[in-house]
Amino acid sequence: MERFPSAAALVAAKMPERPVLASRPHAAARAARWFLQNFPGDVAYAYKANSSVFMIGALYPGMTPAPLSSFMNAIREGVEKLPVREDVRLMCEPGRALVAEAESVIVRVEARRGNDLFINDGGYGVLFDAAHLNWVFPAQIVSRVPAKGEGMDDFALWGPTCDSIDYMKGPFRLPSATKEGDYIEIGNVGAYGRAIAGDFNGYGKYDEVILEDEPMLSLYGTGQISRAAGQR
Repeated sequence: MERFPSAAALVAAKMPERPVLASRPHAAARAARWFLQNFPGDVAYAYKANSSVFMIGALYPGMTPAPLSSFMNAIREGVEKLPVREDVRLMCEPGRALVAEAESVIVRVEARRGNDLFINDGGYGVLFDAAHLNWVFPAQIVSRVPAKGEGMDDFALWGPTCDSIDYMKGPFRLPSATKEGDYIEIGNVGAYGRAIAGDFNGYGKYDEVILEDEPMLSLYGTGQISRAAGQR
């Protein structure tokens, strides 16, 4: 799999025709290290049913999550109130929190009408959650540097199918002059974006690359502040 320093470098080199799934393995590794350091105990796989185990479900942070310490405090307080035996072991499945920020999708703007952008992926693809759960993923233009004084604006996105539900109302905050031919990186689609993507009407085909820069939004990176969040 090809590697690029950033989504901008990918677009400059390839000008991809299809949407691109971009992985950042270092971001997933960093999240895993965080959980290992902050959850003293054993690491195990695939606990299905065990009478001596109390399983905490997947940590599923949204686009602007609270600090992870607040999750931990809530878990500790909640477990203290549960009517369970003293020998029950508490286990936690980190879930999407491990890999959300480790994957993004790079899409191309095929057309613009007002503040509606028509892109080459959507609700039948990696962006299912943006269409059907109204998740506002972080987004940024990666094919050009916004002009000085260009400003930012709120946009809605439409996928490539003819289906009226292939619509992501956002709002997605992007440079005001975003136009046909621009490329947008949409972040935090790790975990379920790839798994949910279908092959409806021949869509759902992706190129894949590895990116070496930092994700737009991170719970674990330096300062834990995203470039996309800083634009709001």
